Amino acid sequence: MPAGSLPIYCNEETMGLPSKIVTNIKSSHYFRSLFKFKVYHEVLGEIKREVKHLEPSDMNLLVSTAFCLLYKLFTLRLTEKQMKRMLDCDDNVYVRGIGFLYLRLTTEPEDLWYWFEHYLEDDEMIQYQRTGGPVPLGVFVSQLLQDHKYCGIFFKQLPVKLRKEISDELEEHYGSLKFPDKFKSYVGKGKSVRDSGRGALGSPPPKRRRTDSFSGG
Repeated sequence: MPAGSLPIYCNEETMGLPSKIVTNIKSSHYFRSLFKFKVYHEVLGEIKREVKHLEPSDMNLLVSTAFCLLYKLFTLRLTEKQMKRMLDCDDNVYVRGIGFLYLRLTTEPEDLWYWFEHYLEDDEMIQYQRTGGPVPLGVFVSQLLQDHKYCGIFFKQLPVKLRKEISDELEEHYGSLKFPDKFKSYVGKGKSVRDSGRGALGSPPPKRRRTDSFSGG
Protein backbone atom coordinates (compact mmCIF):
# COMPACT_ATOMS: atom_id res chain seq x y z
CA MET A 1 0.00 0.00 0.00
CA PRO A 2 1.42 3.43 -0.94
CA ALA A 3 2.58 5.67 1.90
CA GLY A 4 -0.11 8.07 3.04
CA SER A 5 -2.98 6.06 1.57
CA LEU A 6 -6.45 6.57 3.03
CA PRO A 7 -7.41 3.86 5.53
CA ILE A 8 -9.51 1.12 3.95
CA TYR A 9 -12.61 -0.03 5.83
CA CYS A 10 -13.85 -2.65 3.40
CA ASN A 11 -12.91 -5.97 1.90
CA GLU A 12 -9.59 -5.40 0.13
CA GLU A 13 -10.57 -7.56 -2.82
CA THR A 14 -14.16 -6.46 -3.50
CA MET A 15 -14.07 -2.83 -2.28
CA GLY A 16 -17.42 -3.59 -0.63
CA LEU A 17 -19.04 -4.05 -4.04
CA PRO A 18 -21.19 -7.11 -4.81
CA SER A 19 -18.97 -10.00 -5.86
CA LYS A 20 -20.73 -10.28 -9.20
CA ILE A 21 -19.90 -6.65 -10.03
CA VAL A 22 -16.24 -7.20 -9.16
CA THR A 23 -16.13 -10.36 -11.28
CA ASN A 24 -17.62 -8.45 -14.21
CA ILE A 25 -15.13 -5.62 -13.74
CA LYS A 26 -12.11 -7.92 -13.69
CA SER A 27 -13.26 -9.87 -16.73
CA SER A 28 -14.12 -6.83 -18.84
CA HIS A 29 -11.91 -5.91 -21.79
CA TYR A 30 -12.17 -2.26 -20.81
CA PHE A 31 -10.84 -2.82 -17.30
CA ARG A 32 -7.94 -4.86 -18.65
CA SER A 33 -7.15 -1.96 -20.98
CA LEU A 34 -6.65 0.21 -17.88
CA PHE A 35 -3.61 -1.79 -16.80
CA LYS A 36 -1.47 0.67 -18.75
CA PHE A 37 -2.43 3.42 -16.31
CA LYS A 38 -0.01 3.32 -13.42
CA VAL A 39 -0.70 6.63 -11.67
CA TYR A 40 -3.68 8.57 -10.37
CA HIS A 41 -3.50 11.43 -12.88
CA GLU A 42 -3.76 9.05 -15.83
CA VAL A 43 -6.95 7.53 -14.43
CA LEU A 44 -8.47 10.96 -13.83
CA GLY A 45 -7.76 11.84 -17.44
CA GLU A 46 -9.63 8.72 -18.54
CA ILE A 47 -12.60 9.62 -16.33
CA LYS A 48 -12.76 13.05 -17.95
CA ARG A 49 -12.70 11.53 -21.43
CA GLU A 50 -15.01 8.55 -21.03
CA VAL A 51 -17.48 8.76 -18.12
CA LYS A 52 -21.01 9.97 -18.90
CA HIS A 53 -22.94 8.56 -15.90
CA LEU A 54 -22.27 6.74 -12.60
CA GLU A 55 -24.48 3.66 -12.78
CA PRO A 56 -22.78 0.28 -12.17
CA SER A 57 -23.70 -1.03 -15.63
CA ASP A 58 -24.02 0.30 -19.17
CA MET A 59 -26.53 -0.59 -21.83
CA ASN A 60 -25.42 -3.89 -23.46
CA LEU A 61 -22.52 -4.17 -21.00
CA LEU A 62 -22.32 -5.98 -17.67
CA VAL A 63 -20.29 -3.25 -16.03
CA SER A 64 -19.92 0.47 -16.68
CA THR A 65 -16.89 2.53 -17.59
CA ALA A 66 -17.38 4.50 -14.36
CA PHE A 67 -17.24 1.44 -12.11
CA CYS A 68 -14.21 0.03 -13.93
CA LEU A 69 -12.42 3.31 -13.28
CA LEU A 70 -13.66 3.43 -9.69
CA TYR A 71 -12.18 -0.01 -9.06
CA LYS A 72 -8.98 0.95 -10.87
CA LEU A 73 -8.55 3.85 -8.43
CA PHE A 74 -9.12 1.40 -5.58
CA THR A 75 -6.20 -0.72 -6.81
CA LEU A 76 -4.01 2.40 -6.64
CA ARG A 77 -5.08 3.18 -3.03
CA LEU A 78 -5.70 6.92 -3.04
CA THR A 79 -4.13 9.30 -0.56
CA GLU A 80 -6.01 11.98 1.37
CA LYS A 81 -4.42 14.68 -0.80
CA GLN A 82 -5.50 12.93 -4.00
CA MET A 83 -9.05 12.49 -2.70
CA LYS A 84 -9.37 16.16 -1.79
CA ARG A 85 -8.25 17.07 -5.30
CA MET A 86 -10.92 14.78 -6.75
CA LEU A 87 -13.72 16.22 -4.62
CA ASP A 88 -12.70 19.77 -5.53
CA CYS A 89 -12.07 19.10 -9.24
CA ASP A 90 -13.27 22.18 -11.09
CA ASP A 91 -13.42 20.84 -14.65
CA ASN A 92 -15.25 17.50 -14.43
CA VAL A 93 -18.13 16.54 -12.17
CA TYR A 94 -17.65 12.80 -12.74
CA VAL A 95 -14.22 12.95 -11.16
CA ARG A 96 -15.98 14.40 -8.12
CA GLY A 97 -18.79 11.84 -8.18
CA ILE A 98 -16.41 8.88 -8.40
CA GLY A 99 -14.50 10.35 -5.46
CA PHE A 100 -17.65 10.31 -3.34
CA LEU A 101 -18.43 6.74 -4.41
CA TYR A 102 -14.89 5.71 -3.43
CA LEU A 103 -15.35 7.23 0.01
CA ARG A 104 -18.84 5.76 0.54
CA LEU A 105 -17.51 2.28 -0.19
CA THR A 106 -14.14 2.37 1.58
CA THR A 107 -14.25 4.88 4.46
CA GLU A 108 -15.05 4.06 8.06
CA PRO A 109 -18.72 5.06 8.47
CA GLU A 110 -18.05 7.50 11.31
CA ASP A 111 -15.74 9.49 9.00
CA LEU A 112 -18.20 9.98 6.14
CA TRP A 113 -19.79 13.14 7.54
CA TYR A 114 -16.39 14.83 7.74
CA TRP A 115 -15.83 14.18 4.04
CA PHE A 116 -19.36 14.87 2.77
CA GLU A 117 -20.67 17.73 4.93
CA HIS A 118 -19.23 20.68 3.03
CA TYR A 119 -20.57 19.50 -0.34
CA LEU A 120 -24.21 19.09 0.64
CA GLU A 121 -25.31 22.33 -0.98
CA ASP A 122 -23.09 22.02 -4.04
CA ASP A 123 -25.26 22.85 -7.05
CA GLU A 124 -23.06 21.53 -9.87
CA MET A 125 -25.27 19.18 -11.87
CA ILE A 126 -24.39 15.51 -12.31
CA GLN A 127 -26.01 12.87 -14.54
CA TYR A 128 -25.42 9.89 -12.28
CA GLN A 129 -28.17 7.72 -13.81
CA ARG A 130 -28.29 6.73 -17.47
CA THR A 131 -31.88 7.92 -17.86
CA GLY A 132 -33.63 10.94 -16.42
CA GLY A 133 -32.19 14.35 -15.86
CA PRO A 134 -29.15 15.45 -13.87
CA VAL A 135 -29.36 16.36 -10.18
CA PRO A 136 -27.26 18.75 -8.07
CA LEU A 137 -24.11 17.14 -6.69
CA GLY A 138 -25.28 18.03 -3.17
CA VAL A 139 -28.36 15.84 -3.66
CA PHE A 140 -26.21 12.97 -4.95
CA VAL A 141 -23.98 13.29 -1.87
CA SER A 142 -26.89 13.38 0.59
CA GLN A 143 -28.42 10.28 -1.04
CA LEU A 144 -25.15 8.38 -0.61
CA LEU A 145 -25.26 9.23 3.09
CA GLN A 146 -28.89 8.23 3.58
CA ASP A 147 -29.39 5.15 1.42
CA HIS A 148 -27.41 1.92 1.05
CA LYS A 149 -29.26 1.06 -2.17
CA TYR A 150 -27.58 2.55 -5.24
CA CYS A 151 -28.80 2.04 -8.81
CA GLY A 152 -29.87 -1.55 -8.23
CA ILE A 153 -26.98 -2.68 -6.01
CA PHE A 154 -26.33 -2.50 -2.28
CA PHE A 155 -23.52 -0.73 -0.47
CA LYS A 156 -22.59 -1.53 3.11
CA GLN A 157 -25.27 -0.26 5.47
CA LEU A 158 -24.26 2.34 8.03
CA PRO A 159 -24.76 1.53 11.73
CA VAL A 160 -28.25 2.34 13.00
CA LYS A 161 -27.08 4.95 15.51
CA LEU A 162 -24.96 6.73 12.90
CA ARG A 163 -27.81 6.72 10.38
CA LYS A 164 -30.02 8.40 12.97
CA GLU A 165 -27.37 11.04 13.72
CA ILE A 166 -26.87 11.79 10.02
CA SER A 167 -30.62 11.92 9.45
CA ASP A 168 -31.01 14.40 12.31
CA GLU A 169 -28.19 16.57 10.97
CA LEU A 170 -29.67 16.60 7.47
CA GLU A 171 -33.14 17.38 8.77
CA GLU A 172 -31.78 20.31 10.76
CA HIS A 173 -29.87 21.64 7.78
CA TYR A 174 -32.73 21.12 5.33
CA GLY A 175 -35.03 23.14 7.54
CA SER A 176 -32.62 25.99 8.14
CA LEU A 177 -31.98 27.42 4.70
CA LYS A 178 -34.15 28.72 1.88
CA PHE A 179 -32.47 27.44 -1.22
CA PRO A 180 -33.00 28.44 -4.87
CA ASP A 181 -36.04 26.91 -6.54
CA LYS A 182 -33.90 24.73 -8.81
CA PHE A 183 -32.89 22.70 -5.76
CA LYS A 184 -36.33 22.34 -4.23
CA SER A 185 -37.60 19.76 -6.70
CA TYR A 186 -34.76 17.42 -5.72
CA VAL A 187 -34.75 17.57 -1.92
CA GLY A 188 -37.67 16.58 0.26
CA LYS A 189 -40.26 19.11 1.38
CA GLY A 190 -38.64 21.99 -0.51
CA LYS A 191 -35.72 22.04 1.89
CA SER A 192 -31.99 22.05 1.34
CA VAL A 193 -28.72 21.79 3.18
CA ARG A 194 -26.34 24.34 4.58
CA ASP A 195 -22.98 24.20 6.25
CA SER A 196 -23.58 25.09 9.88
CA GLY A 197 -20.10 24.27 11.12
CA ARG A 198 -18.71 21.02 12.39
CA GLY A 199 -20.41 19.38 15.30
CA ALA A 200 -19.85 15.90 16.67
CA LEU A 201 -20.32 14.34 13.25
CA GLY A 202 -18.16 16.91 11.55
CA SER A 203 -14.91 16.59 13.49
CA PRO A 204 -11.89 15.48 11.44
CA PRO A 205 -11.47 11.72 11.20
CA PRO A 206 -8.83 10.43 13.60
CA LYS A 207 -5.87 8.47 12.35
CA ARG A 208 -7.06 4.87 12.19
CA ARG A 209 -5.32 1.58 11.80
CA ARG A 210 -6.09 -0.04 8.45
CA THR A 211 -8.71 -2.77 8.59
CA ASP A 212 -7.73 -5.81 6.52
CA SER A 213 -11.23 -7.16 6.13
CA PHE A 214 -14.79 -6.04 6.54
CA SER A 215 -17.62 -8.42 7.17
CA GLY A 216 -19.98 -6.37 5.05
CA GLY A 217 -18.21 -7.49 1.87
